[in-house]
Amino acid sequence: MQKRILQLSLCLIITILVLVSSTIRAETENNNWQWQVAPYLWLSDLDIDFQSDSPPIGGGPSFFDDILSKLDMVFEIQAEANIRDNGLLLDFMYFDFSDDVRYDLVQIDTTTRLTAWLVDFAGYQRFQQSSSYFDIFAGLRWVKLRMTFDFERTTPPIFENQLKVTESFMDLLVGARYHYELNQHWAAKARLDFSKGETEGIWDARIEADYKISQKRNDRIFFGYRARHIEADLGGVLLELDMHGPYVGYNFIF
Repeated sequence: MQKRILQLSLCLIITILVLVSSTIRAETENNNWQWQVAPYLWLSDLDIDFQSDSPPIGGGPSFFDDILSKLDMVFEIQAEANIRDNGLLLDFMYFDFSDDVRYDLVQIDTTTRLTAWLVDFAGYQRFQQSSSYFDIFAGLRWVKLRMTFDFERTTPPIFENQLKVTESFMDLLVGARYHYELNQHWAAKARLDFSKGETEGIWDARIEADYKISQKRNDRIFFGYRARHIEADLGGVLLELDMHGPYVGYNFIF
């Protein structure tokens, strides 16, 4: 039943994206396209917890908290195209983290490596006023997670093993964002989105300020704070991932 609902919802989202694309194509003759490409760096604090139903540690489920807790850099790039009050946006993120953790109480040493790819694709409708605008967007979020978890007990009974899982997911994505021009150079922004489908749920929130370089160029430098939470079932491994921290980037507008 859940799979059927997801399939129908995917068809609905694809239909919305096609309609938005058609509207954009119909207006290309007005030559009012605006394009944006924004690479940025996210200094993210990463925390991972997971529960596994079948690791060889005792006879029941095993829980591991903060198996990877690390401050590291994440590279991401966003692209956007819009005409008037309609647009399309694409967001790509990749990271590869690894860390070692020792659980002194049970004398277990762990090494965790997590690699992730996340791609958001959505269409949006804009509601604009003189100094601000509000966007509502909907689309798809594709996620691929690969985790390797090595654990070793250093006191009797001594054992070691490895848990390795890779899964891909497709979610429905909905969200909203708000932009307010403070003056000729400064603007404030906020964005909130949520996706669910094949994952257990992903939410993302960010607040941002940006600075317009000059009156002759629309390019902007931006910085802000962002938080993201991911829950996913990787074939019997329930993974919870939290990311939060400041980011900075440059928005090329043309």
